[in-house]
This record gives sequence, structure tokens and C-alpha cells, in this order.
Amino acid sequence: MTLRELYIISYSVSTMLNPNFLDWVHGIAQLWPSTEIRVLSNGTKLTQWPEFYHVLKDSRFKLSISAHGIKNRQKVFKVLQQWMTAPVTINPLP
Repeated sequence: MTLRELYIISYSVSTMLNPNFLDWVHGIAQLWPSTEIRVLSNGTKLTQWPEFYHVLKDSRFKLSISAHGIKNRQKVFKVLQQWMTAPVTINPLP
């Protein structure tokens, strides 16, 4: 089976609360090596997965963060600044 894109989304709780989160990411990457993998998160648990930042450096992986409201966006932006080693910029969707 060939997939062009694959989304990892959890609607009931944060995707990154799953203790097997990185196992999922690595397993999916092995199953579909030519697939772009997108992880959707609210961003609040990124600091629990410092190694995921290095996984994102692989161009097949993308992180989408859903932060609703200005307070939430500011909170997530602070988490991103802690988590990332490079400068952080926000590109809000229109």
C-alpha cells in the first residue's frame, strides 16, 4: 500500500499523552517510508518528548498545532520556545 500523507490525530486526548507515541511515529515511518507524516497536537505536551524535535528534522514529518484563543496560543508559543533549539516563528492560518 502506498500513502502520500498520513495524519496522527487523537480527538479525545492529546496525541502526545500516549506513552507509545514515539513508537507509533517510528513504526509508521518504517511501514510507509515515502509517506509524509503529520502529527496534530495542541502543543502542550511537547516538552515530554524532546527527542520528537529531532524526528521532525526529517523532512517527511510535519507538526501541526491547534491552539484556540489568544491565551492558548501564547501558552503553546512558550512551550515551543522551550522545546525547540532553533528560533520559533508562528504562521497562523488565515
